[in-house]
Amino acid sequence: MAITGQTGCEPRQVRYRPDDGRELATVVVETLADVEGVDAASEDLGLHGTVPADVLEMMTRRRDDGDEVWRFEFTVRDHVVSVDSDGSVIVVSAE
Repeated sequence: MAITGQTGCEPRQVRYRPDDGRELATVVVETLADVEGVDAASEDLGLHGTVPADVLEMMTRRRDDGDEVWRFEFTVRDHVVSVDSDGSVIVVSAE
């Protein structure tokens, strides 16, 4: 199933890989910044006010636990962010 926003905006999808040294929250912020065309380091994207950092850390541990399939979705700055158990991070316009 394809994920698209109501405006027809194509989603941005990246793969979270724990062995690359970046935290899941960093991957989410960088992907959201890329979709918005802003610098992740200089722009407050509002992630911390939407999802507590420990929740994303918990998702990382659940991913490492094995065969369980899950999806965690939340909305931030007019975008829907999906994090899947396979490491997919998808950002699409919620409009």
